Order: sequence, then C-alpha cells, then structure tokens
Amino acid sequence: MRKKLSMFMIFSQKIASFVLVLLLLLLGLGFSVFIRSKTVYAQTLCCGGDWEYIPDYSSCPWDIYNPMGFECVEEPSYSYHNCIWTFLPPAPGYFGCGQPGGYQSCEVTEGGCQIATWPTIRWSSTCYTAEGSCDEGSTPPPSTPTPPPSTPTPPPTPSCTVSLDPFTISVGQGTDVDYIATVTIGDGTVDQIDFSSSNTSVATVNPASDSSQPYQTVGGTLAVGSSTITSDVVMSGVTRCSNTATLDVVSPGPWWQVKDADIITSGDIISSIPLSCALPGCNPLLGLEGLGGFPGVPAYGGSTAGFGEGSVSSTGWLANTQSSFRKIYDYSFFSRLVRPDVVLTEISSPSVNGGFFASGGTSSRGFVWYHFDGATLGDLTITDDMNIIGDRKVVLLVKEADLYINGRITLQKEGEGFFMVIVGKDEGGNKGNIFVNASVVHESKPELQGVFLAEGQFKTGTGNEQLHIRGMVAAYGGVVLERDLTDNSTEPAEVFEFAPDLIFTYPRDLTFKRLRWKEVAP
Repeated sequence: MRKKLSMFMIFSQKIASFVLVLLLLLLGLGFSVFIRSKTVYAQTLCCGGDWEYIPDYSSCPWDIYNPMGFECVEEPSYSYHNCIWTFLPPAPGYFGCGQPGGYQSCEVTEGGCQIATWPTIRWSSTCYTAEGSCDEGSTPPPSTPTPPPSTPTPPPTPSCTVSLDPFTISVGQGTDVDYIATVTIGDGTVDQIDFSSSNTSVATVNPASDSSQPYQTVGGTLAVGSSTITSDVVMSGVTRCSNTATLDVVSPGPWWQVKDADIITSGDIISSIPLSCALPGCNPLLGLEGLGGFPGVPAYGGSTAGFGEGSVSSTGWLANTQSSFRKIYDYSFFSRLVRPDVVLTEISSPSVNGGFFASGGTSSRGFVWYHFDGATLGDLTITDDMNIIGDRKVVLLVKEADLYINGRITLQKEGEGFFMVIVGKDEGGNKGNIFVNASVVHESKPELQGVFLAEGQFKTGTGNEQLHIRGMVAAYGGVVLERDLTDNSTEPAEVFEFAPDLIFTYPRDLTFKRLRWKEVAP
C-alpha cells in the first residue's frame, strides 16, 4: 500500500510536469498567463538606470519590454480602464497601450486581467514603462501621471489703430505740411509706417516710410488741388491699420516785404512767405537790402515773428523788444510844431482831386501847407492821382477825419519833391484812419510815395494787385494788410520801401529838435 502510494505520487509529479510543459507551450502560442507585473506610467521610461523620455523602445533592455505583466495607468483626459493585464509584444522592441474601449474584453481577476482576444493597440509616445530594477537607487515617477501637454496657444494677431494729424488742412501752393502719425498698439510691434499721396501731381510725401517714433512725413505741395494722404501701419510684414488725411492745396496766401526799412511794432511780425518764392525770380526774405547793402532791423514786442517758408533777412537781424516813447507823435504833436507864420491852405470840400495838391497854395518856409477840418466837413477823399512835380513839397494836415486815397501819389523827382500827410482822431478817439483804394495798383513806379502817419489804422485796401509804397508809414492803430493777389506764389501783396531821400527833404519845422547839419572832422 505504501508502495502504491509512492507510485501514485510519482505519477502525479509526472502529470504535473506535463501540465507545466503544456502551459509553457500554450504561452508560446499566444495564450496569456499571469506573470509578475511591471508598471506602465504615463510619465517616463527607465532605461539603463535613468528616467528619460523614449518614444521608441527598441533601445531599451529586453527586460523592459519582455512579455511580463504590465499595469496600464489611465491619463485624466483618456477613458481607459485600469486593470492588470498580460500580453506578448506585437514586435520586438515595442509595447503598446489600448485605445479607449480596448479593454472591454478584459476581466479583472485576482490573478490579473486575462485578455480573451488581442486588444486594439495604439503605439504611443505618451504611455511609457518604468522598471524599478534597472537602477536600484532610482526613484520611479509618481503614480499620478502628468497630463499630456496642451495644444500651444497661437500668438495673438498684431493689431493697432492710427491717427494722422493734421486731419484736414488747406494750405497755399508751395507750403509744406508736417504730418505725424500716432499709433495705439493692441498686440505686436510696429515695423514701419508707410505714407502715400493719392494725387502726386498735387502733393508728395517725404519720407515715404518711417520706422522710428515719432512717425512723421512732410507733405510737399506742388499744384492747386486736393490729395488724400494715407498712413499704413506695417506690423509683422502686414498692414494692420490705416488712417487718411485730406490736403487741400490752394494758391499761396498773401505776404509782404520791406526794402531797406526798419519795422517797429508792439505786436507780432508775420509774413507767410511761400515755398514757391525762390531765387532768382523771388527773394524769400522779409527784409531786402537797400542801396547801402544792408536790410533794416525788425523789432517786435509780441510773442511771434514768423516768415513762412522764408527768413527775416540776409543778416538775420531781429529784435524782440518793446519800444517806448515819452512823446506821442500824433496829430497834436505835429500841429503844435507848425510855426505861427506858416500859411495854411484850407481845404473846403470833402472831396478833391490829386491835381489840387500838384499846384496852387501858398508856399511857406519852402513847403505848401494844406489843412482839412473833419469836425465840420467830415472825411476827406483824394479822388485820383497826385503828381508832385519837381521840387514841390507838400504837407497835408487832416484833423478829426479819415482820409481816403483813391489815386497814386508820386514824386516826379525823388530827392527833391516831398509829400507828407498826418491824420488825427476826433475827441471821441475815432477817425484818424488812412484808407487806400484797391484801384491804387502797382505799375512801373511805386503807387504811393511820401510820409504817411495815422493816429488810427493804415489800410492797404482789399485788392488783388500789389501795392508798393516808397517812403514811411506809421499807424498807431496798426497797419492792416488787405491785399491778396490772384497769384501770391512769387510776388508779395504789399511792399514797403524806405526812402532815405525823404529825410533830407523833411520839413525842419516838424522836427522835435532843431537839427544842424554840418561836416565834422573824423
């Protein structure tokens, strides 16, 4: 009985060995059995003792992908089932993870997940192995997997707004316009701003592009008309925003000049000399040189001295200072200087022709003195041209009235003839103005020659032809420049030319100090 029992045991061992061999054969044929599990993390792969990212597992040691048991660790964004499962690698050097739904045929058992059929395999760079035995001192990744990197957010599209200043402007032909483009950036940086003109025959822009702040260009005007100036903001090589401005070009505005003359005013000095005024045909200066080779000295007491696209003079002489006089050189001042023995020829009509002064009257102390009383007769009008012949010298005193000059006043012999008019205000502080008619226009000689003093204003007349005055003009109420030529591009609307010869023919009786002229040793 003991021997039979021993034989049975031996036979049972043989049967057990056979079963074990059979199981090993079945494993070789693709049947799954539970073997010691290894861990698959959605983190890193341990190869050669280092934790590293290796999407291609062909370089890993065999024990990493050898057919063992693996644990599939679910990533948060995936819907995998967690389970213990066993499989043979589909190809040497690779292993895989199931896609969503790939483990529905798995059954969780105490011995592991027995795969009834081969699951769907996804070769993934986001499912890695960790083999603790490859480096005993290494620390495996955390059991909680790191989510896969999110899709990078694309950089924001560059954006901006731009304003172009001045938005709308009307300037004279030949006058430059300075443009500034102001950019407000949403995202990105400005490469450059491109400027353009819609009508290059009317206006051009220079520079056509500006890549540094402040972004600016100059609109040069060429002809009368209108053009649209555009500013395009280029960001990342593409125009992102634009703005436009309207440039209307008209004929240049009126301006004025003096020749060999000082200018004294308590206000501003402004003459808008256009860019179209250029040598040799036009001299873009406020003060021109006289026979002595020098210009005069402008002095102003205001805050502005502007000369448009020109300059003050060839020397640049300019004084910003107030002028003060203890005495007021008005009608009362000069009338008191007239000697009692001077014969005054009274004007009895509010309207006289120019010939009235060219002859007649009584000469006293080398001058013919005329007097007009506006308190009884109103204003005085000189209806037509006045020609002072030879060495005739005329002084006209107009009291409490306005004087209207409707014709030329010329000296046939400069340096010998003389004319002077003094116009005073009334007791109420009104009147005292000199009005030049628009019909008084320039021809071959200056239209008005002489000394003109007004307690009120001196108005040049709203004409479209040039007025040329040779002599001296003084007005306590200001000189009002009213001329506006049809074409102001190369001609000033008013010209004031100093006449030094009038100093030598000026009546001594009207000087504050009795001057004595004599030659002195140097």
